[in-house]
Amino acid sequence: MKLSDILDQSDVIVPLRSCERAAALDEILRHLATRNSIRDPGPLLAELLKNDEIDPFDRLPGAALAHLRTSMIDRPLLAVGTFTRRVHWSTRTPDGVAILFVLLAPESEMLSPEPLTPPRGAYTLTA
Repeated sequence: MKLSDILDQSDVIVPLRSCERAAALDEILRHLATRNSIRDPGPLLAELLKNDEIDPFDRLPGAALAHLRTSMIDRPLLAVGTFTRRVHWSTRTPDGVAILFVLLAPESEMLSPEPLTPPRGAYTLTA
């Protein structure tokens, strides 16, 4: 699977209008819903927020990675949004986050059966 299989150029939102955690996630999910990638963003948002309590999204410096394996979608999805300023995400990110990744996968599908290795010359994310 290639990155272009799950990330459409239109799914990069620069900048996000929302500067609050739940609202930013909701904005991205509603964007995906307009493209018919997801059926109903409301329950998906609730599941994402619940998942954040179990497996926090803020392990990358300056970035948040919201992720969920769910039966509410049919194919893997990735969306990216940036903030115009660093946004407080949690107590674990005192400097805030500048970019939000949302990665969704169907419960029944593995994104890749083999370990992922970055391509030669891969970019490094810096905040």
